This record gives sequence, structure tokens and C-alpha cells, in this order.
Amino acid sequence: MLLILYIPLGIYFSFFSTIIYNEKIPWDIYFSFDNRSIILSGGMIEKHPFSYYFIMPIFNLANWFYHINNNLGFFNVIFTVFCAVNVSLGIVFVYKYLTNIINLKTKTTYLIIIFYTFFSTNILLSFTPETYTFSIFLLSFYTYISALFINRQKKIPLIFNTIMGIFIGGETITNLPKTYIPLFFENKKFNLKEFLTAALKTLFSIVIFVLLYLWRRDWDYMKILSKSATQYEKFSNPKGETWWNMITSYFFGGNMLFPSFIEKNLRFFKIQYKALYYHIYDQPLQYIFCLSIFLFMIGSLIANRKNKLLYILGFSFLIDIIIHGFMKFGLWVSFIYGGHWVFVVPLLLGWLFYALRNNKKIYKMLFIFLGLLTLYLIINNLFRLSEFINFVNKYYKI
Repeated sequence: MLLILYIPLGIYFSFFSTIIYNEKIPWDIYFSFDNRSIILSGGMIEKHPFSYYFIMPIFNLANWFYHINNNLGFFNVIFTVFCAVNVSLGIVFVYKYLTNIINLKTKTTYLIIIFYTFFSTNILLSFTPETYTFSIFLLSFYTYISALFINRQKKIPLIFNTIMGIFIGGETITNLPKTYIPLFFENKKFNLKEFLTAALKTLFSIVIFVLLYLWRRDWDYMKILSKSATQYEKFSNPKGETWWNMITSYFFGGNMLFPSFIEKNLRFFKIQYKALYYHIYDQPLQYIFCLSIFLFMIGSLIANRKNKLLYILGFSFLIDIIIHGFMKFGLWVSFIYGGHWVFVVPLLLGWLFYALRNNKKIYKMLFIFLGLLTLYLIINNLFRLSEFINFVNKYYKI
């Protein structure tokens, strides 16, 4: 069902536009995504050390189709179908978490899944070749599997954890710590012995990752530090709007509910081109939506404060809050980072329903209110998607 929803959009953009892979423009045509650059190189090694190895098999397959048909549409569609599959599987693992870990009622699970399916991040990543498309699948998968081990009171295998650290951290290095958080919540009781065991497992995984990372960079650690410092300096000076508006409209809300869009004139060497970016929220309902979801998430954490699985989700999301909110890294384009954390939203909503399962009146009220938010989300995001399609047809139609 998800593929039927997402794939046609990617097919349309693949065959009737140059928005997916533009041979003249490597980045920033829409919402600061780096489509062409990612397709050709996998992204910067400093931020995405092993992304190249994820993207190259797809690139080779797409290139093979392109040479057979001599049509760039066939090249593009391989990537967009893969994106749709990745996003869809990520949603499937959220569904499995709601069903197998939280044990929600079927109708509640489907309401949350429909709500999550129409998130702006999922819509965009369903046809955008990017590192975040891999991340949203890998993180959703790992969150579910680690919760499954902990829920069954089993240890997360060291080899599995190490491999997932390489995959997730190799795709985007700032996500690496998220693979170690579950290790500290494996046991019923927290004591020094279990903490040291988790710490040793984490250290082992980090050593393996660092060795592979240095090998990928020809053991030139000074270059890694220099490039990383340059990137932080470049992307940690917020532009344009106030910190609060960027947190609300870009980082938090923008990854769920599309704001309005604004066209910009950009230049790449001598090439001038039109780009589409987010504007800040300008309607009261948009702020009400964001505040409601935020309060639901906080309420879920408080109501389930004795549940260690909630701490895993909370600390995982906290990493992104620190990086983008407090360190302000890429805050003015933080709507592109949703693949690193948006799956936490439906999971926390699921836990909130779980906490209210014995209070039928409040449970029903929450269900109805989430249904209204879902309806608003779908209408808003489909309308904004139509604006995006108009932008594509206006400037990048074949």
C-alpha cells in the first residue's frame, strides 16, 4: 500500500522532469537536498564515511538501465523506486514496533501509521536520493530490533550492534551514538557491572568503526578533524529567521507539516537556477499542530517514565536536539534532517496511547484529536505537494 502511494510520484519526477538528477546542478534545487552530488559520490566522507558503498550498487544498476534504454528517466526511476522502498520499509518497522512491542489496538496503530505516512519527511525522501533515505530505514529497523531484544529480556548481540553502528554511523556519523544507547538499557536493574559491560561493548564498536573510518580516509585523521571543523563553522551560523521560528518551522514542525514555500535565485558557477525552500509557519493552526505533537511527546515520556524503552527514544531524539537546536548545526535547513528522528514521533504517540489504555474516555478523546490532526496534516501536505509539482513543471519539466 505504501509503495502504491509513493512510487508513482517518483516515476512522474523521473520521466517528466530533471529534478531528481540534474546534470548541471549538483545541489540545493529543492530544500537543500544534494541529489546529484549524493548519487555521484555518496556525500562528503567526513559526514558520510561509508555512504559511497551504499549508493554505488544502486548507481551501477541505474547506469546499466540508462545505457540499455539511453533514457535518463530509467536512470532516475531506479533511485526513486529504491527511495520509496526504503521509506516504506521504515514505516513498516514503525508499524511492527507499535504492534509487537507496544501491542496497540489495530485501529489505533493504523491511525498512527496513516498520520506518519504523510509526514513531509517521508513524502520528500520517497523520491529523493539522499543519505537520509538510508538513515530513516536503518534507524527505524535498529530501533525496532533493539526494542525486540530488550522486550524479550535478551542481550543485543555485540556483532549485530557493531554492524549496525558501521551501517548507521557510516551513513551519517552523528547517528553513531544512537546505536549505543540501547546497550545501557538491556537489563532490568542498573548497576555498575552492567554499565561497564555496556561501556566495553560500546568501546569495541567504536574502535572497529574508527579503524574503518581512518582506513576510508587513508589514515589522515588531521584532514578529518580539519574538514569537520570547517563544516561545523560553515553550517552553525543560523541565517534569516529567529532561533525559535527555525526550531518550530524547520527542525520540529517542518519535518512533519509542510510550511509554505519560497523560491530563491541561486548560482552554481555561471549557471543561475531556481530553488525552492521552506518559509516559516504563518498560520495559527500550524503552530497549534506543532504544540499539540510536542505536548503529546512530553506527555508520553512522563506517563511512561518507568519504561526504559522510552528512555532509548528520548535520548536518541535528544542527540538531534543538541546538534541542531543547541549547537545550531544546519538549523536553517534542519528540515532536511528529519530522516534522523521523525520515526520517534509515532512511537511516542503509540506509548502515550498505551499509557492511557485503561482510561477509555481520555483514550477516545486523544484518538479523535489525533484523527483531526491527521486530516489537517494530509490536506496541508497534499496541497503543498501540489505546489512543489507546479514548481517542478515550471522550471524543471522535460
